[in-house]
Amino acid sequence: MYASWINESMVFPNVHNGVSYVLDENQIISSNSNPNTTIEELHFGNLISSIRAHSAEYCSNLQEVHLGIGVTEIGMYGFYKCGSLSEVIIPSNVKTIGVWAFAESGLTNLIIEDGVEQISDYAFYHNLRLRNATLPNTITQLANATFEDCFNLNSITIPNGVTLIGNGCFNRCKKMTEITIPRSVATIGSFALSHCELLETIDYLGTMDEWNSITVDSSWKNFSAITTVHCRNGDISFEA
Repeated sequence: MYASWINESMVFPNVHNGVSYVLDENQIISSNSNPNTTIEELHFGNLISSIRAHSAEYCSNLQEVHLGIGVTEIGMYGFYKCGSLSEVIIPSNVKTIGVWAFAESGLTNLIIEDGVEQISDYAFYHNLRLRNATLPNTITQLANATFEDCFNLNSITIPNGVTLIGNGCFNRCKKMTEITIPRSVATIGSFALSHCELLETIDYLGTMDEWNSITVDSSWKNFSAITTVHCRNGDISFEA
């Protein structure tokens, strides 16, 4: 740490070249045309309520993000293509994660605490190294392509209360072997679990009749290995 103080109304990056500076929530520190390659750590002060869209995208050396208790929204593309960002904990005070917010980053571990209410389309798309993701019990939908192309995501438990698994949500999660779907799910979108080449069985927390009442797009499991939905009162089988 190169500074001894953090103003709660500011973003405070600490960088290892000894240069420190402060930002307010309206500033953008990196972009495709002018990427920042020095910042390794970002602190968002407790009085900041929103992380602006595109604010830290293309920060290729960013390794840690700390969100203050005042942050309620992470804007679209906020941490897009932050390839060195391997772990993030999104606290309960955050309510909305914007589209593409952490897409194409370096995440291996993701924890979203209870309190988060909306995870938008493509929020974690193409995190090729992501292995573990903990989802909050306070969401009601998994948006389109939320975890699409997360090739190494090996298991996921969808929280009770989720009613929609969006189009392409887990498309091409090639190493997924386990998924738990709650009885609250009413709709499974197109290609939601397509190309899940190692996923053979779905653990469903409802009955066979409840599974059969779900609105399921005909392409939901195209090119996947799914052959069985294990329900609480029996199994439903599909052709491989």
